[in-house]
Amino acid sequence: MTERSWKIYRILLVIGLCSGLIKRTYGLGFGLGAAASLLIYKKIELMCDTLIQRQEAGRIQVYSGFLVDYAIMAAVLILAAKLPDWFNIFTAALGLGLIKITAVAELLFSGKGDANEH
Repeated sequence: MTERSWKIYRILLVIGLCSGLIKRTYGLGFGLGAAASLLIYKKIELMCDTLIQRQEAGRIQVYSGFLVDYAIMAAVLILAAKLPDWFNIFTAALGLGLIKITAVAELLFSGKGDANEH
């Protein structure tokens, strides 16, 4: 992600965490999801850097990496479902998508996604 992406990410993170002002569980759920989203992003980034350096990809390593990512996402949602007094499951799901939302927001704000540009 670019520096601009990280700025958008931080803005969206603050907005999401401010939902805790409405109800504490909203902010905690969003924070939990956003933390997991960032962890998964950094894990994928590290895996891609490693695979590029090696110039080869082991299928088992790649598949197991994605399985771990899905397990992390499932754990966040299960935790939010099991502890509704602490976390809101819907804001946790929104937090899990924060990296993706950031990528879409950057594309929308940059204007590079215009089909008529080329």
